[in-house]
Amino acid sequence: MIPASGQTLHTILTQYAAAGWHPFPLPPRTKTPPPAGYTGVHGADATPEDLAAWGARYPADSNVGLRMPDGVIGLDVDSYDDKPGAATLSGLVSKLGPLPPTWLSTSRGGPDGPGASAIALYRVPPGLVARSLGGEGIEIVQHRHRYAVVSPSVHPSGRVYRWYTPEGVRPADGVVPAVTDLPELPEAWVQWLATQASDTPAAGSRMDAEALLSHLEAAVELSPCLELISFCHTAAERMRAAGAGGRHDTMTGLVYRLVATCATGHHGWGSGREFLRQLWDV
Repeated sequence: MIPASGQTLHTILTQYAAAGWHPFPLPPRTKTPPPAGYTGVHGADATPEDLAAWGARYPADSNVGLRMPDGVIGLDVDSYDDKPGAATLSGLVSKLGPLPPTWLSTSRGGPDGPGASAIALYRVPPGLVARSLGGEGIEIVQHRHRYAVVSPSVHPSGRVYRWYTPEGVRPADGVVPAVTDLPELPEAWVQWLATQASDTPAAGSRMDAEALLSHLEAAVELSPCLELISFCHTAAERMRAAGAGGRHDTMTGLVYRLVATCATGHHGWGSGREFLRQLWDV
């Protein structure tokens, strides 16, 4: 554990960097947007100069995001309201074996272990490309995909993000885990994470939805048809059902579906592309 040496944004970011994380600022009480170019598959790791510049430019009460270092993953389990993350995790534990206690980040109060509504963090082999979803109510936070919002950030609802130790104890404010404090994820879990889900494009071919749209900029413009109208209704329903945490994967899947639909001869690529772009901004 690394104790805080101060509470300015710059010192908080520097503290996380010293603990082995890749931190960046977020606007106060929000989860987005991160600084451009520092997340995702092609994102850069922040330099000390970046941290200093952000500390000078962002408000003192900015939230803090962590991009996972290569070799670290987070199991983001949602177990509140009607979200079934705890039940999904219980099924995975029955199949893959127990998880070791670890550091948790949450804005929802004291956790009950890795099955709580929290992000549970583990070390994994460097270079691991993990599936992005662990089942209903579980998302996988990793170097190439997603990031964690952490202490001392404030949730849009007003709840404060806190760390909890593997013993379930909330440390003093300003104390954060070092990457080296994290336990290793058991091998059965590593192997399961490395197996791409059947509805996920193979590693290396997957792109962010926006990157894929740009990549296909030269596609032939076609006029709308009934197939496109049906697709747009389906897309809107899926995005409404996805919630904030699952929007990225849902949109990526919809883009691939649109491409596949048009590739079979149906009309409407340009209109469908614009519909998805607008749907993403809703």
